[in-house]
Amino acid sequence: MSKRTLLLICSVFLIVPLLFMGCGSGSDGSQGPQGIQGPPGNDGSDGSTGPAGPTSTTNASCMVCHTTGRIAEVSDASATGMHYNYQTALPQLAVTIDNIVYGVSPDNASLTRLTTTFTPTAGATLNLYYDGLTVASGSNLKYLRFAYARLASPVSASNTAQWVRYTSGDRNPAHITDIGGGHFTMFTDVKSADYDATKPTRLLLLIAGARDAATNDYTTEAKLYTYDFVPDGVTPATLSRNIVTEAACNGCHSQNETGMRNNGLGHGGRYTLHACVVCHADRRYSVSGTDGISRGREMQTLVHRIHNAMPANPTLYNNDNWSDVTYPQPITNCTKCHNNDSEDAASADNWKNFPSANACNTCHDDVNFVTGVGHPGGPQPDQFCAACHPASGHIPSTTLGASVTDAHDFSATSFLHSDSKNVPEFDVTLSLSAPAGAFYVSGDNVTVTATLNFHGGAAVPGSVYTTAQGANGVADNVLRTASLYVYGPRAMPKPLLAAQATNLFAGSTDTNVLTDATGFKYKVTIPSGLASGTYMVRVRFADYGYVSATNYKLESIGFTTIQIGTATASKKVAGDACVTCHGAGTAPFHDARHVVAWDTDECISCHDYSGGHAATISNRVHAVHSADSFGDMSNALGSTSSRDWSEVKFPQFMGSDGKDRVARCATCHTSGNTSYRSVVGEVSCLGCHGDDPNPSAFVGGATNHMLQNGGQYPEATP
Repeated sequence: MSKRTLLLICSVFLIVPLLFMGCGSGSDGSQGPQGIQGPPGNDGSDGSTGPAGPTSTTNASCMVCHTTGRIAEVSDASATGMHYNYQTALPQLAVTIDNIVYGVSPDNASLTRLTTTFTPTAGATLNLYYDGLTVASGSNLKYLRFAYARLASPVSASNTAQWVRYTSGDRNPAHITDIGGGHFTMFTDVKSADYDATKPTRLLLLIAGARDAATNDYTTEAKLYTYDFVPDGVTPATLSRNIVTEAACNGCHSQNETGMRNNGLGHGGRYTLHACVVCHADRRYSVSGTDGISRGREMQTLVHRIHNAMPANPTLYNNDNWSDVTYPQPITNCTKCHNNDSEDAASADNWKNFPSANACNTCHDDVNFVTGVGHPGGPQPDQFCAACHPASGHIPSTTLGASVTDAHDFSATSFLHSDSKNVPEFDVTLSLSAPAGAFYVSGDNVTVTATLNFHGGAAVPGSVYTTAQGANGVADNVLRTASLYVYGPRAMPKPLLAAQATNLFAGSTDTNVLTDATGFKYKVTIPSGLASGTYMVRVRFADYGYVSATNYKLESIGFTTIQIGTATASKKVAGDACVTCHGAGTAPFHDARHVVAWDTDECISCHDYSGGHAATISNRVHAVHSADSFGDMSNALGSTSSRDWSEVKFPQFMGSDGKDRVARCATCHTSGNTSYRSVVGEVSCLGCHGDDPNPSAFVGGATNHMLQNGGQYPEATP
């Protein structure tokens, strides 16, 4: 290659790059498309463990609206609360009786006129209406009705004094006069032949404000007011016949400072026993049957027939039918109402000390005490009743009747009506090894020991403890059931052991079973992470056991509470109010299978939040007492209800739709624990506010609302 050619080639290589370069530094070109993402890198190391979370769950979405101070708070203590009933805080009305005088009626010499001077509540004006007629001007008191009754002497030593009503309840506006100075008079005329100025007399006033057009209820607290006196002013006003008090009725029925109230009753739902007996007195408020026995609405007939759920009877006043009443304990338990809490203790036992045809006939209406039909003793006057039916004592003779007490005793150990299947086979002694301190803590090993005595007798032989599980339906000292439950805490109970119920039989593969010839024993290790509070230990034992609903032996139960993490006992979510309606003892609907006392601490051994057994206690109790058809969580979602409680008649408030409502939460929540007002869970709310969630059969309620806001129905979770 020539030198000239070589120089030319070198020049080309030098010149060409310069063609792509500007003078100085030129701008970059546009960015090209992103390349393919490479594979992920290796995971980094875990961070440190965060602080422990809460020990219980909450429904945060519920709290947005339904906790204290929010727009729809659950509280029954605040006027803005969802369960608040305005009738519990209505303005109060009252009157002061200034004077009562009597004398001959100026209109009829055969009548006696009772004239009462009274004063309304201090500062109140009076505005009385009767069928739209204004009697006096003002704005507070708009309704007043009054009646009188006297306490008649006993017919004989075997009877008691009876209230006899003078008037049927005077509400004639012409009988009420404004006499000035804030005072008013009212008068009523009674038959002089009936009147007795020396007898204890009771004045009844029903006072109330106007009625609300929408609810047909009073806008102020209607009150039944009674005033006791003796007209002649000389005879001591010693009253009796208060054989039942409001306290006894208030055990089941609602109450406030003005007395018992129940919107499902007549007379605006207001009543006190002192007032009731004025109108529902002796036999004037009744229709007598052809046999001459009163079967009407006098007090004893009315109350007995209602609570005994008696069906219609042709001789009843207006054919009253109380067969749909669901009384929450045996009607034969007379002392539920006739108890020693009576303000007139001397009369509290009248029910057994003074039997009478009229009183007994109120329940035993298949007997004609006048003709003797259906009565082995034939027709007898009241004064002879106690000869065959004394107050108490066992009467073995077949020629005489039972004592009143024996006749009404249907307990398991009753002299006349004993039922051996409802007598527990054993008495249980339950003990736990003591904690090192004032309470148990995580890691503690607790030995639970249960020993048995034959019911009311000697200790069982050691072989009862060491023999393997036997068959049911055979009483051979070989137990069918020996189970242990350890669970808690009270507010959110779950089992502490691996299983809800753990067998205690010797020879178990469970190494924690320590049973030997001295007793059933189990070692419980307190797990970590438990909320501090009150926990429960419960044991069940049965030899004969359960064969069928009518063929069984009552289980024997041992129960105690323990403290874990704190020596301070947790308050129950509700309280012990169950026994005020249901009475002490066991819940009869569970006696055949797994007996439990009327105590929520025992109920939650099964009705817990484990999700593996019965509906939670908060759901079941609300569903039952609100008479709900679909709110029980045992019902399958979208299917026909299998737990329908609509027949339950709760003896408290009734809604404007005529359905029973559990509007007064404090009736059952008596422990002082008010968490039900601020800690909201749909399982509780569902019990009252449930409905059929099947869209084709939707009947209202709040199920969809709960589901849309994160509820977990129908799962048995908090």
